[in-house]
Amino acid sequence: MDDRFSRCLQEVFRMQVVLLNNYPMSLARKRYAAGIYPGHHLWGLTENGPDRMTEWILPRASLYSVPGMRSKFGSILRKVIFRLVGDPIQQVSAVIQTRRGGVILAADQFSAQALGYLRRARLLRRHVIAVVHHPPKSRREIAALSGMSGLLPLSPFVQERLLHVLNGPLITEPVPWGPKTDSAVCRNRPHAACSYDFVAAGRANRE
Repeated sequence: MDDRFSRCLQEVFRMQVVLLNNYPMSLARKRYAAGIYPGHHLWGLTENGPDRMTEWILPRASLYSVPGMRSKFGSILRKVIFRLVGDPIQQVSAVIQTRRGGVILAADQFSAQALGYLRRARLLRRHVIAVVHHPPKSRREIAALSGMSGLLPLSPFVQERLLHVLNGPLITEPVPWGPKTDSAVCRNRPHAACSYDFVAAGRANRE
């Protein structure tokens, strides 16, 4: 389903897309190329080429790249910063890297929070879109999401809650998203030939 997600996005935005996320996307892309990572967690990043007319860009740095942020204390500090304002390093990098008319896409609802605040205050004109996995639980989350150019909910339930609490950003229909059962990741599993009753969307297979 990851290719449908990409097509849905690219039908609307045939342009430059700077992709933010709450895990290192460069590493995810390498693991996907090696056939050990599910493609739907690249959020369309694999759909490159002139036929798509979309240029995908990853921020040059993130909180994960800061020395010490992977220590126990650094991990706690990173989570606190992330919950309050998102990833400030990715966001600054994205604003610098995005040309006029480009789009900043956050594959989760927290990475671009500061940009949502700035857009809400009309201090930023860049188009910022966020994929929303869960309904917002706090006023802070609602404030950040209300400043986005658009929101892509991953389920009808999330869409319903967003429409109930927000008034402003474009909220699309629920986006088709999930693993392709014929992908390399599924084929490499011990019981890949079996039929599927349930398909887990998580990237860590913990479901």
